[in-house]
Amino acid sequence: ANHLSAVAIHSTAALSIDDPETSRNALKVIRENSVEGLAEMRRLIGLLREGGKDEVPAAAPTLAALDTLIEQTNTNGASGGLACSLEDTRDPGADPLPTPVELAAYRIVQESLTNALKHAAPGPVVVRLGQAGELLTVEVTSAFGSRAGPTAPGSGAGLVGMRERVALLGGTFGAGAEPGGEGTKIWRVQAELPVREREMRE
Repeated sequence: ANHLSAVAIHSTAALSIDDPETSRNALKVIRENSVEGLAEMRRLIGLLREGGKDEVPAAAPTLAALDTLIEQTNTNGASGGLACSLEDTRDPGADPLPTPVELAAYRIVQESLTNALKHAAPGPVVVRLGQAGELLTVEVTSAFGSRAGPTAPGSGAGLVGMRERVALLGGTFGAGAEPGGEGTKIWRVQAELPVREREMRE
């Protein structure tokens, strides 16, 4: 979804802005995301074709891969004035997270960054991870408001999917606009996920 959103936004920019340098930069981003998206699609097709074989399943993405998501968001969102960063206050020596929790947290961040690329106003996009007791907290904030230039349409399915993921694990989820200080607003996505499997809903 990140790659497709970037292609949609930058292709619109290339078509609507009469500036050769802007068009070249947009086409460069489009090519990079098209190649990466095609590679991901080929991997997915390969997994589907091998579904009946005794193959080792592909590893689920983990929070260790967030740096790559942050880098992609900064590349794809640069023309829209987005600057993405990660704040991880978890104890490096903490026990590993259960796979369902880690996957849900990763997908929440991934979908939130995709939404930021589509809709966020220029400004910082901050991903925050923390753990208090037996709850993992995931938060993504971005500037809320109108922005110049092309945007990609949204269906709202991403928020529904995130809410469902969190509910399946017995956690809490919230998303919406709120005051950000000095008359501005921010869009905040926040989830709390239990880190003990015994606390998850079956």
